[in-house]
Amino acid sequence: MSVYKYKDFLFEAVEKVPLFISPQLISILKKLNLPVSNAILDDINKPQDISYLDCDIQSKEKADKISFQPAAKAFGPPGEIVQTNWTSKTRQEMSVGKIVNKLFPDKFKQTDIEKFINDFKAEIGKSFADFRLVEGEDIRKYYLEDNYENQQQGDINSSCMKHDYAQKYLDIYAKNPEKCKLLILMSDKNPKKIKGRALVWMGTRKPTSRIYMDRIYVINDADEKLYIDYAIEHNWLYKAHQVMHDASYIENGKRVYSSVAIQLNPNNFDKYPSLDTLAYYTPSTGRLGSNAGNFVPGHPRLQLNSAEGDATKLDR
Repeated sequence: MSVYKYKDFLFEAVEKVPLFISPQLISILKKLNLPVSNAILDDINKPQDISYLDCDIQSKEKADKISFQPAAKAFGPPGEIVQTNWTSKTRQEMSVGKIVNKLFPDKFKQTDIEKFINDFKAEIGKSFADFRLVEGEDIRKYYLEDNYENQQQGDINSSCMKHDYAQKYLDIYAKNPEKCKLLILMSDKNPKKIKGRALVWMGTRKPTSRIYMDRIYVINDADEKLYIDYAIEHNWLYKAHQVMHDASYIENGKRVYSSVAIQLNPNNFDKYPSLDTLAYYTPSTGRLGSNAGNFVPGHPRLQLNSAEGDATKLDR
């Protein structure tokens, strides 16, 4: 890391020193590769009123915090890194968003800052140890809002299938344990609760013999990236856009605009859930897909988009 000489600061306010960043924080910023993170990296060694930026990669509670040394309290030869500044009692702590606004006032759109905050928190708190892949009746259990860490926050609480009355709609999941799983993210506040869920389809029919992670529902936005990282780590396909109907998926980092289908056990259920992606079902064959498939006489197809557990029969 290059060093600023004292003469470089002759015309700077006395409270400004070069921006120094810890190696572990530099590593995280490089991994994010976002406009905000790249701007912070570009500012290394440039005069700022805060310096010695660091983060706590061991603490989930501090995943949205960056610690720093105020320039006015930094000590040592001007422009040189002094190791004790990383551990000084005069260090302070600030949220990631406030750090960005302090370094770059009015430079970035709020959407850019929010993207950086969410991805930063996910990278800091990245741990796959809290994931569980469940099946059968456990799918029913963890769909129920009573088992959510928080029943107010996040898109998981906008799901129409979270209610007790919807439990009887979930047979198509629970009765196909070989093909249908649920990836749950356990709460770090309450070990009996979850803070995220996503259906996982095992051994797809199209594309052939792949594992596909469906729509992600989380309480905290930052955990969506954690799910995606988990899918990438396990070489799964995953839904490209976390909304209903869009069946495009990510494969090897590229978005694929194609349908997805899976072969379930043929069964005609009394009630059905509303499905985000694989919303077309042929009970007589067990085909479940993101489109209706080819019409075959004598094999009626159903569309599964009702919040009341009903299915719409397709004529052709």
